[in-house]
Amino acid sequence: MADRRNAVFMLGALFLLVLALAGCQPVQPVPPTPVPELLFTQAAQTFVAEMTQTAAQGQNGEAATPTVPPSAETESTVETDTPTAGPSATTAPSDTPVSSDTPVPTETPQVTPTPTRVPNAILEDDFSDDDKWFTAEEDEFVIEYTEDEAYRIRVNLLNAAIWSIRTGDYENVRLEVDAARTAGPENGYYGLICRHQDEDHYYAFLLNSTGGYGIAKMKDGVFEFLVNGTAAAEDVHMGTAVNRVGAECIGSRLALYSNGKLLVETNDREYESGSVGVVAKSQLQEGFEATFDNFAIIQP
Repeated sequence: MADRRNAVFMLGALFLLVLALAGCQPVQPVPPTPVPELLFTQAAQTFVAEMTQTAAQGQNGEAATPTVPPSAETESTVETDTPTAGPSATTAPSDTPVSSDTPVPTETPQVTPTPTRVPNAILEDDFSDDDKWFTAEEDEFVIEYTEDEAYRIRVNLLNAAIWSIRTGDYENVRLEVDAARTAGPENGYYGLICRHQDEDHYYAFLLNSTGGYGIAKMKDGVFEFLVNGTAAAEDVHMGTAVNRVGAECIGSRLALYSNGKLLVETNDREYESGSVGVVAKSQLQEGFEATFDNFAIIQP
């Protein structure tokens, strides 16, 4: 009996020793879960170009001191407003026929200035100060001030809209800008943005070099013309000539103007207010470039 008690005691002691030794072993750390790297996609129906500085006015009519916008490389299209990341949009073929060649002018046409001030303007910008709008030079797009004090957007993607906006919440507003195609395919569009909610929700007012025009709506990443058509040469200047593009967003009425002539209007109530700005949109060819000058936000 004593031998049995001694054996049980020895087994118990051995068990306790094993437990003690096990407790002295270092705990292996759990490897961290890898965080997937955010991807900068090129396959976007709308390719965000970052927000520009605020268009709020001081008492003297000057634009308020701008804040520095975030870098375009922080954009993620798992997709982004300009400032934060948001869902990726699917590239869709355009309704507009694609030109078989890509005409490039031998000289870069200059956007001519508007000689007089715009009545009832909340803000006027001739792009002579090169720190009020966003700029970037990427493989996918270039947004820059030009040497002759204008503002240029180049789209190096297929079927993509590159825009730059002035932040602010505008409900009923008129917009005007001098704009022209300065390089690339003739069927690319240039124009204005109003009621911009984010990269997936806004209205666009567009012209192109062949007289094409339209009012488009970006909704949930899908870019669709609400109305479009082709204008006469006396209403839309063709080629690389400058057009004074105008847009009205007043109540549910959306209207597009060229050189003071109403081209088309429609009604849509979904977006009631938002930011405003300029836009260039390629079709099924890359390399489209448009230049802007004498931008104005006008009290209707």
